[in-house]
Amino acid sequence: MVTIQQIPLEKIRGKRILVLIDPNIEKAARTLGSLIGKSAKLIVATHVGGPGGQSPTKLKLDFPKELSHTLGLRVRKLHDAVGWGVTRAVLEIKPGEIILLENLSLYPQDAANEVAFARQLASLCDVFVDDALEVSHRALASNVGITRWTPISVAGPWLASRLKELEDFCTNPTRPFLAIVGGGHIESKLPLLYSLLPNIDRLFVGGALAFSFLKALGQETGTAPIEVRFLGLIQDFVRKAEMHAELALPEDFIVRAGEGTRCVSALSPTDVPVDIGVHSRARLTDLMTGAYSILWVGSLGVCAQENRATSDWEILQQLYAAIPRRWQRALLAGCELLSSISKTADSSHCSHLSLFGDAALSVIAGQRLPAIEALHVDAVGAKDRVRKPVLLPISGSHQTVEAVRLLSRHIDIENAEIHLLYVQADSQTNDDAGARLLSQPIFTRLAHELARYGLTAHHQVIRHGDPAAQILEYANQIHAELIVMGSCSSSELNHGPYCVPGRVFDNAKCPVLIGHVAVDCLAATLVNGQVSEKSG
Repeated sequence: MVTIQQIPLEKIRGKRILVLIDPNIEKAARTLGSLIGKSAKLIVATHVGGPGGQSPTKLKLDFPKELSHTLGLRVRKLHDAVGWGVTRAVLEIKPGEIILLENLSLYPQDAANEVAFARQLASLCDVFVDDALEVSHRALASNVGITRWTPISVAGPWLASRLKELEDFCTNPTRPFLAIVGGGHIESKLPLLYSLLPNIDRLFVGGALAFSFLKALGQETGTAPIEVRFLGLIQDFVRKAEMHAELALPEDFIVRAGEGTRCVSALSPTDVPVDIGVHSRARLTDLMTGAYSILWVGSLGVCAQENRATSDWEILQQLYAAIPRRWQRALLAGCELLSSISKTADSSHCSHLSLFGDAALSVIAGQRLPAIEALHVDAVGAKDRVRKPVLLPISGSHQTVEAVRLLSRHIDIENAEIHLLYVQADSQTNDDAGARLLSQPIFTRLAHELARYGLTAHHQVIRHGDPAAQILEYANQIHAELIVMGSCSSSELNHGPYCVPGRVFDNAKCPVLIGHVAVDCLAATLVNGQVSEKSG
């Protein structure tokens, strides 16, 4: 990832630079101030409100006033983000001046990553700087689409430092490492849990998530929401988790009792749980004691949006009181959790805690951030760049890793657009959510493997059906110029008279590269037992 600090001064001085920031003026001011010091002409854009939060509104006058006060410069606030008036204002801007665009969350074209909107934003600048982590998990016109039309699209120092903090915390924690995972949506939380598993020592599962875990273990859960279709996957995770870490679930619960609540040690079928109980909070406090790294994701209440989670407030108090600045680290992630604690806590309670929004959940789960993947520095304009589509069908086998190594030796890294394709065979469930859960660890592993060779996966696609047929169909759809596959294993022989790579090799319209094939494979695609290439 290239940052603005790595760009030569001559490409910045006097240039129009569009900086996308999080609505945290104190942090954004550092990036903006450094660019003003290099005589840049600044156009600033941000997102306030939107998905999962409050409905977006026009930026209040307090925002440009505070930004102006912090920077010590006049900030001109425009009433639109695109249009002739905006273009005229930007053309008139002088070095050292700042223009603030209207709230981008107001524009559905931005959320839809519309090409026309992205081109209008790109036309305002010579350089694009993305310094906004909190929307980096969403593919927007203002952070992904715009990069297609700007020759220099780089990360800002705030974004780069936040990503490094996240990655260091999760991949190289100070042990013991405690993860507290609440909220709901098992479909998004299981990949996160699997990604954390190799590094954590203790795991506490709370929130609505805990009741699906308890149900999977055969316990009564009252009227709590249960994601039944994931119970088998939860059981598999619990077995693996218990081999790596100390796993804890709630032992008692706060349930509704008329107009109030009461604490129970066991749920009846009619109980309506709203939070974890007193003993569960005490248990969690014990787990926090002695933990050198603490990651907290998601509210511990059943429905944080409807009920204020008392446990969130009490655990926050424990974190604030118990964590010395010297050696213990705590990181809180997810807009749901931050919203829950903001209802009862002021900023002083979070002064030595690291707070992150929903984008952090993708990073923790090992997933790629679309906005980061889109950044680039081109010798020519991005609009002149044409990447060649390369298809890499994947599975969880070592043969797929073998294919990555093969790929790195046979393609031009700068000009390859890599598509990862995971096919769930007919013999497995056609459940899309289940396929995503099964494929995500594989996608994550392959993304890391590709990165070792300087490669980036630009697309991750899931399909159902016969693997060979789906590979061929998708290759035709994207007009693939190359298919790269690992050798077939004995398990793949069940898909037809030939293994999957052999069938793809025989029927593909483009060249196919296949790595070393096992001796029991029936495919006749080898040349001297190593790599075969089919000419188009």
